[in-house]
Amino acid sequence: NGEVITKSFGERRQGSGMMVHNDTIFEAASLSKPVFAYVVLRLEELGDIDLDLPLHNYLDDDSDFGADFFESEDYLKITARMVLNHSSGLPNGSSVPGAIYFEPGSQYAYSGTGFRYLHAAVEAITGKSLTQLLDEYLFGPLEMNDSSFLWRDDFQSNATWGHDDNGVENREILHLDQEFPEGGLVTSITDFTKFIQFILDEQAANNSLIAAMIEPTILARDYGDQGQMSWGLGWGIEQATLGNRLWHTGSNGVFKSFVLIDVDKQSALLFFANAENGLEIIPGLLEQTIGATGLSGVYQRTISESMRYPAQRNN
Repeated sequence: NGEVITKSFGERRQGSGMMVHNDTIFEAASLSKPVFAYVVLRLEELGDIDLDLPLHNYLDDDSDFGADFFESEDYLKITARMVLNHSSGLPNGSSVPGAIYFEPGSQYAYSGTGFRYLHAAVEAITGKSLTQLLDEYLFGPLEMNDSSFLWRDDFQSNATWGHDDNGVENREILHLDQEFPEGGLVTSITDFTKFIQFILDEQAANNSLIAAMIEPTILARDYGDQGQMSWGLGWGIEQATLGNRLWHTGSNGVFKSFVLIDVDKQSALLFFANAENGLEIIPGLLEQTIGATGLSGVYQRTISESMRYPAQRNN
């Protein structure tokens, strides 16, 4: 009902006595992707990028994503739209970076490499860094002052450490000196909530940019009577009996994140954890907040598989 309720629990670092607060800095992991997607769509709205023009048109052959990077000429077909809805055919994680697993645009397979490719094109088009673009189009206007794709020294005194599934300290939060749009955002729960509230407000105001983000564009998985999972531009979309609900999950190993937005109810759940098993709490949290889990239990059982490629799923 438009009211923001934020609660924080636990320690920033096990045994330290340093508690988590609403402004504590976490890794957002793959919740970085909808943030980057918004910037791309803002550039499309301004006429700077064509979502359906192959990205190679924006990059020189001697760039990091030139012809030598890719294993086949199918890269010539990859567009920004295909990257944003994960139909580029490019890999994810530690897979062979330049491999293309299927005809671009033909099916869904989650890809972080695609976002790096699009990032290179965006910087070539604008002549600006991702940090500059975010300050101009999102972080600045929304006063997301504790959000960055680059490490800032002022984060150190209020940042989390990651812990394994036994609660043992594993590593410090990322200190990035290079922007990675697929998973490099560090932010607080208070800051990222501003982005979620912005999505809800602009959707209610019939903002065409937000409408484009949340329109289903490609089927990810059909769960039969339970409903379907599709992807828009930067968001997963649950199409089931509860209506269309946006979602994204994130995993940087010992940092986890999750967001689900019920557009019809104008409600959302946002969650950050500095623990490897953090996502196990999501179904229960959804029941206690939004009031229904929908396909969230299925998300958790199949999320690892849904991020793998068709050629790998039977391995």
